Amino acid sequence: NDIIFIDCGSTLSFMSKYVSKFESLTVITNSLRIVSELINFPGIKLILIGGEVINERKAIYGLFADRNISSFHANKAFIGADGVSLAGGLTSYDENEASITLKMAENSEKVYLLCDSSKIEKDSFMRFAPLSAADVVITDNELDKKYLDMYKKNNVTIINSK
Repeated sequence: NDIIFIDCGSTLSFMSKYVSKFESLTVITNSLRIVSELINFPGIKLILIGGEVINERKAIYGLFADRNISSFHANKAFIGADGVSLAGGLTSYDENEASITLKMAENSEKVYLLCDSSKIEKDSFMRFAPLSAADVVITDNELDKKYLDMYKKNNVTIINSK
């Protein structure tokens, strides 16, 4: 019975196979890919954020999308970032993407950041939130142990998975 945000992104698209198993879940997303993968599961109530469709990303962005997200409250947000670092926080290559991701995080009780290990301790074009905006960082098992230790020392909860 959770209400969750799922952000747009290649890593987040893998969420579909996990959430499709739930019998009662509401998914709010700006990702056309997530919608197309979950549309045939009767236990999933889908809410697609309105706004401008950006073909390259297969997602919806813009002022109208930001306002739509602010109308909702979710138990959990599953978000992405192009860069994650202790000093720079969460960063993105694109300001539209950064804005949507931040709105999802702000309107959720708990925030899970999903990113592959190549993005850890990398900064991108635009900083949109401090690392503390994410309650949990989920990444793959390729994360260098020095980064894992460094993040744990800074009280960042990291889950490594394949």
